[in-house]
Amino acid sequence: MESDRRLRKSGQSSGGLKYKLCQDALCLTAFGTGSNKATVGQLLSGLGLWGRTTVFGLIPAGQATASGAYKDDVGVVITY
Repeated sequence: MESDRRLRKSGQSSGGLKYKLCQDALCLTAFGTGSNKATVGQLLSGLGLWGRTTVFGLIPAGQATASGAYKDDVGVVITY
């Protein structure tokens, strides 16, 4: 795993499910944080068009955790 992203149950402050965010369906190119961050550019300057980027997720198998609803917050920076 390139980053330590974790999905957690409500109120859970440690543990959880490790996961990563990727730029492709096979997760060969991961998005990361800090020095491992990746950028996706949209060249739409001045055109007034919508830009769309698909983000894929991967939760590796073999993680021992209870069933239930898990969540995480993901920050996105848009430079305009």
